Amino acid sequence: MDKYLQALSKYSELNELTWIVSHLDLYKTTLIWPDDLPPLATYGMNKFKQSFHDFYKEHLNNYEYELINNERILKIKTTANNV
Repeated sequence: MDKYLQALSKYSELNELTWIVSHLDLYKTTLIWPDDLPPLATYGMNKFKQSFHDFYKEHLNNYEYELINNERILKIKTTANNV
């Protein structure tokens, strides 16, 4: 099974924030991280990768967050945790 499809199928098994945190590394594979610029979605993703990227972003938007470019980490501001 495709790793992106597999990650999507695990969403119902975890609470939303836990799923986001546990799949951050996979989400990072859908991004381009140019120095000193915000991360951008990669171009030409297959349908599973694109679906995962869109789904992750949609659920990430439920939180106040910051993607810190230079360290390539996610900071969920509502919980004050760095991931």
